[in-house]
Amino acid sequence: MQLQEELVRYGYRQELSRRLRFRDLLAYGLVYMVPIAPMAIFGSVYAGSGGMVALAYAVGVVALVFTAFSYAQMVKAFPMSGSVYNYAGRGISPPVGFLAGWVILLDYVLVPGLLYLVASVAMHATVPSVPVWLWLLGFVAVNTIVNSVGIRMTAVVTRVMLVGELIVLAVFLAVAGWALATARVGSVGRRSTAPTRSPGRWWRGRCRSRSCPSSASTGSACWLRRPRAAPVKLAARWRPS
Repeated sequence: MQLQEELVRYGYRQELSRRLRFRDLLAYGLVYMVPIAPMAIFGSVYAGSGGMVALAYAVGVVALVFTAFSYAQMVKAFPMSGSVYNYAGRGISPPVGFLAGWVILLDYVLVPGLLYLVASVAMHATVPSVPVWLWLLGFVAVNTIVNSVGIRMTAVVTRVMLVGELIVLAVFLAVAGWALATARVGSVGRRSTAPTRSPGRWWRGRCRSRSCPSSASTGSACWLRRPRAAPVKLAARWRPS
């Protein structure tokens, strides 16, 4: 009753049936984050972070924790559907909420499309006899049918997908734990702090002014390395001609 009074106070009337339970929403949130996603993008993250994959994800976790706490506070302040459209529109101004709503809608449209394409390419690599476009149409058709049946069917399929992803993640973690436990110094899988600390790649920046003249005009990046017992020095020095 108190929730209904709060909704009326904001000019909102409950019309949709509240059939989803907390566990359904939890499963949806976990599936939307794709727990096994790091397996697909590990290579690009490794290259972009200079080998410090664990540190990159640790920094990301800190940012997402603040985001999660912010959403929790906004849900308490505005207990209505609409997500960022509702929060930005009522917390800042309606025009900001309008823009935020369209941006998040683009995210909801583009992200599934990207996942369809990535999954189709991956399945084509596994089963080359089936073309990518056929896998793509199959994924779109299955998803459309599931969502057309109703929200309860969507919740059930979501939980099944989450269980499958968690099983794959558990197998990966078990194999990784076994590899770390049986690693020996000097072997290929030796223990190292490189995933969180790589002194030679800490200081990366754009070359400007007189540093790295060969790349300054092109805007490419150069590395600033930190020797163990010396101050930071440029990888290359410019000398006037």
